[in-house]
Amino acid sequence: MYQGILKIVNIASRGGKVPPLYLFISYILPGAIYFRYLTGTFKILPFLLISISIIPLMAATNLFDDYFDYKYGYDKEYSPNTRYRKHPIYYFGVSEEYLLIWGIISVVIYFILFSIISYIYGIYELIIAIIGFILGYGYTGPPFGFKYKAMGEASVVLSALLISIMVFYGESADFSMNEIIFAVPYSIILVPVLFLGNYRDMDYDRSQGIKTLPIILGAERSRYIPATIFIIFYLLIIIYYLENIYPIMSVLSLMTIPFSFYGVRKWMDLPDTRYENFMGNLIFLNTIVLSLLILL
Repeated sequence: MYQGILKIVNIASRGGKVPPLYLFISYILPGAIYFRYLTGTFKILPFLLISISIIPLMAATNLFDDYFDYKYGYDKEYSPNTRYRKHPIYYFGVSEEYLLIWGIISVVIYFILFSIISYIYGIYELIIAIIGFILGYGYTGPPFGFKYKAMGEASVVLSALLISIMVFYGESADFSMNEIIFAVPYSIILVPVLFLGNYRDMDYDRSQGIKTLPIILGAERSRYIPATIFIIFYLLIIIYYLENIYPIMSVLSLMTIPFSFYGVRKWMDLPDTRYENFMGNLIFLNTIVLSLLILL
C-alpha cells in the first residue's frame, strides 16, 4: 500500500518537474502577500488550509492531462511530451482507468476539503473552488479542452488569479478587485513555463491537429514571447509603484533583470529543455524576490 501511494504521488506530481505542482509556491504567495501588505498581519491557519486543499486539484489536473492526452491519441510512446514528463502509462505501466480513477479521487478530496473551508470561512470559498475545478479539469477535459484550443496559457493566468483570491478571502473574509490587480504580475510571469513547452512540441502538436499559441503565432514570432512577458512583468512593477499599488522597495526587484535577460537570451539562441528549466527557476526567483521586497 505504501508503495502504491508513493507511485500515485510521483505520477500526480510528475516528480515536481512540470506544471502545475511545479508552480505551487508561485500560486499561493500573492494572496497572502497582499493581505500582509494591507494589514501588517498574517493568518497562518487559513493560509495553510487553503494551500493544502488546492494540492489535490493540481494533482487531478495532471492526472486528467495524462488521461485525456492518451485517450485522444496525442500522447504516444514516441511523442516528445511523453518522454519529457515520463507519461505514467508508458513509464509506470499503469492503465488509463488508473489515471481517471485517481483523478476523480483527487477531485473528491479537493471538494471535501473546500466544503470544510467554506463552512469555516464562507460559502464564497466553495464557489471559487468550483470555478477552480472547471479550470483544472477543463485544461484537457471535455467539453472545454483549453490545452487543445490555444487557451492553455490563459487558463494558467486565470488559475493563478483565482488561487490568489482564494487565499486572500480566507485571510480577510472579504473580496477585493484590488487583489486581482495586485496579483496580475505574479500571474503573467507564469506564462513562459507552459509556453516554452508548447514551443518545444510545436511541430508534433501541429501534426496531431492540436492548436497551441506558438502554432498560431508561428515559430519566429513565438521566440519573442518569453522576452515580452518578462518585459511586461518589469514594466508592471514600475507602474504599480507609481500608482501606489506596490511599495517603493518593490522596484528593487528590477535587479533580477540581468538574470532574466540571460535566461531569455540563452533560450532564444538554443530553445531546448535545459533553458526551459532555467526559465522556471527564474520565475521562482522573480516571485520570491518581489514578495520579500513588498514585505520589507
